[in-house]
Amino acid sequence: MKFHQQEFKVRNLVDAYKSGSLARNAEYQRGAAWSIQQKQALIDSVFREYPLPPIFLEVKETVGLGGESAKKYEIIDGQQRILSLTEYLSDEFVLLSPSDQKLRLPISLGLMTK
Repeated sequence: MKFHQQEFKVRNLVDAYKSGSLARNAEYQRGAAWSIQQKQALIDSVFREYPLPPIFLEVKETVGLGGESAKKYEIIDGQQRILSLTEYLSDEFVLLSPSDQKLRLPISLGLMTK
């Protein structure tokens, strides 16, 4: 399988998902599975500019009515991340408070401040 890396803005991924040009395949993907805490942690990681795992999409090209090429994308891996981003930008949940213990780094990293 060949693939190439391409960067997308979060807003573009969300808009494509909402419009239907980025879709999940119900044959092999489950629905929403992440807890609210997992979604909040992802959004926190985005704001902190932490690297995120890649999202894998497959391009599905078809011929449109006028003979032009029409592209849609199928989510292969990254559905929970895309759903979380979509829900956050749709105001379906809020971020964790900066003082929330769930955002605290593990003591084992030795980065804790007093």
